[in-house]
Amino acid sequence: MKIVRAEELGFCYGVARAAEMVESLIEENKKIYILGMLIHNPVYLEHIHQKGVITVEEEDFLNEKVIIPEGSTVVLRAHGARKHLMDKLSNMNVQKVDTTCPYVTKSIMVKLREEENKDVIYIGDKNHPEVKAVLSYGKPIPVVQNLEELKNGNFDTNKEYSFVIQKTFDNIKFDEIKSYATKTFKSATFKDDLCGATYERQEAISMLAKEVDVVIVIGGNMSSNTQKLYKISKGLNENSYLIGESKEIDKNWFINKKSVGISAGASTPEYLIDEVEEKIRELVI
Repeated sequence: MKIVRAEELGFCYGVARAAEMVESLIEENKKIYILGMLIHNPVYLEHIHQKGVITVEEEDFLNEKVIIPEGSTVVLRAHGARKHLMDKLSNMNVQKVDTTCPYVTKSIMVKLREEENKDVIYIGDKNHPEVKAVLSYGKPIPVVQNLEELKNGNFDTNKEYSFVIQKTFDNIKFDEIKSYATKTFKSATFKDDLCGATYERQEAISMLAKEVDVVIVIGGNMSSNTQKLYKISKGLNENSYLIGESKEIDKNWFINKKSVGISAGASTPEYLIDEVEEKIRELVI
């Protein structure tokens, strides 16, 4: 059995940075609270929870269902934190550690700058934490999740629009929206863009899925970018499977197959990828 890893997979820069920051705090024996899921990978979260880190739902914190003691270390997750959450923390005696991905911070700054002179439209999933964080700053703006919503949004085609994009958005849907907007509106600017790591992983799995008999995508069910990788792969190779960790692998997937490809979402740590490859070798080699 030939085992091939996608050219780009696993932790992206922003997630690796967040994980390193938290691991460093753990080594300092800090009492650590994370507001929301640091990253969308339950296996990794369990790993840090076992080291004493406590995850608190943002709404529970805002509604004071959970009280964070003074003097604690409060970590803001990689997806970004909503403004009213930041405002509440500023009035508390806690050590605030912001792991927000720099590219998400850039989206916030682009939104604030662009809406001073233009109408801004956001492209993304309304329910994604990154989107909620970005939209909490500045003026309320419309959100579109696909081309159909843009077409049906009753936007004035004679206006100048600036678009801000969810970093982990589907690159195919983004290209469709960008092409339509550029042709339809008087002016459509895209000064913000997809995360390079997201685009690279989606391109890599598009190639991998065509080259192997079976594709294993590793990542959390709540991970937007992992779900997109799986969807892309499944569309190109029906023998594509999404798993969270090695114990979910079924040896029957490899019957009469000669090659298997491995991909992983941007919130999947290297050690989980290694464990999956090792498990496959145990089953088929």
